[in-house]
Amino acid sequence: MANDRFSDEYKAHSQLLKTVQLPGLATSANLKKALGDTCPNPDSAGMLNAFRKIAHQTGEAAFILKGADLDASGTGIPPAQGLKKAALLKFLRHRYLAGERGAQKVWVFSTPKAYRAYPLDQITAHATSYAKLTVCLNDVTAMFSDETKERFGDATPLGLSWCLAAQSVLSTAATDVAAMAKVKRWFAEATTSASDLNQTIANVLAGFKTMTNTMNGGTFVITDMPKDRANPAKDLTEAYIVNLIESPKTVYEEKALFENDDVSVLHDLKKNWARIIVHEVSHIDATTVDNAYAWQGIGVGTGLSAAKAAVNADTWAFFAADCGGALTAGDITRAGAGSNGNLDKLAKNWNEAARGLLAFRCTAGHAGALCGVFSPRWWDSFANTTCTTRQGEAHIAQFGPEPRWPSASQSHRLRRQALQRNSQRRTPRSAPTHRADVGHRRRHECAHRRGQGLRDPTHPESGGRRPRRLFHCLRTRCGAARNPDCQRTRRTIRVSD
Repeated sequence: MANDRFSDEYKAHSQLLKTVQLPGLATSANLKKALGDTCPNPDSAGMLNAFRKIAHQTGEAAFILKGADLDASGTGIPPAQGLKKAALLKFLRHRYLAGERGAQKVWVFSTPKAYRAYPLDQITAHATSYAKLTVCLNDVTAMFSDETKERFGDATPLGLSWCLAAQSVLSTAATDVAAMAKVKRWFAEATTSASDLNQTIANVLAGFKTMTNTMNGGTFVITDMPKDRANPAKDLTEAYIVNLIESPKTVYEEKALFENDDVSVLHDLKKNWARIIVHEVSHIDATTVDNAYAWQGIGVGTGLSAAKAAVNADTWAFFAADCGGALTAGDITRAGAGSNGNLDKLAKNWNEAARGLLAFRCTAGHAGALCGVFSPRWWDSFANTTCTTRQGEAHIAQFGPEPRWPSASQSHRLRRQALQRNSQRRTPRSAPTHRADVGHRRRHECAHRRGQGLRDPTHPESGGRRPRRLFHCLRTRCGAARNPDCQRTRRTIRVSD
């Protein structure tokens, strides 16, 4: 019987791993600990990385064949038990830990794009000879790129933060007018009674508590359904779950997730991915249903009744995003009334999709002066940071909605111009000029090395000097200081004072 769900594949391999011997692998004892009864071993990420590294260095097929006790130069049909071992090792080879936060573990299972089934069925059905088996094992062109796996890891904690915010809003709705307004926006009609609304609040709050436990302290898997990769009927599907009780908890991501269609309500893909994760987890933990989707309109009293909104997955997801402050007024309007869009493909907009340096302009009306040159990986951190002018006036620096990323030569020119402009301003020592650097260490020396600390005239307790405990050096060779507000990037920022 074919393994049509990830949990079926997982169960088959976890049971085999308990009894099978892998004499060809020196690390077999460690690998046997990789799969628990119901979910992956949270401590197995390191050993899987080492496994992939060795396989890459020695040759994918040769390494797995040796581990499965199969002869790389064999002829005829490989033995069935050997194929199962090879499929097991291929399964482990394509499992990645994409995100980790406390007890939360987000695993991504990303098999080769050419596969039309999970490894056990793909290999046993197609590897009718050693030559074909070698082709199957050598294929490492995975469905999800490294960048995509990283983004799954980014979107999940964003969704978690929304769930936590939703709990806060629901808990204070009885006494907080603003919180109650958000609740009514998504769950109440004009005729909804106070008792019905209170019951909805209690039910939704209980659901978000369970969802938070799953996303904050549980393990779940993000993958796709290989059999649907060539299915045109799934072209417009973003994600789904197969079973509410599937273990490990699994979300299946499909083709439309990776597109920015005009019909979508959210055109920031990071927010949309977080919205989808919250949507699917609400199915699993709160037994929500799909009464309507936001692109159709989920406004209470127009698109949905209050009773249907109370159990509608997209309503829960957009309510959570609203509580987390992720929705603009336009987003809320489109979600309520429907997007009225089409299937045209728009430019993909992920905050960190671009490479190179970003030139941003401040919004305080300083004749459009270029205030700094930033790496786009700092977009989130600097979207609402302060830019201090030569007069010491602090204001908010914002990125344009469609920034253009300069080439390498343009980046160096912009950097040089910014430095020249900064020197002409004669910036007071208490008013630093901020600039970000992605690796060029020659222009600035770490302020820590000079014993200056990092100054910030706007800090209420620093007396013009930001406490040094807020920063630490990531690269001791250059003494670059990390931005304390950015928890996800390893890149560095330097301050010239």
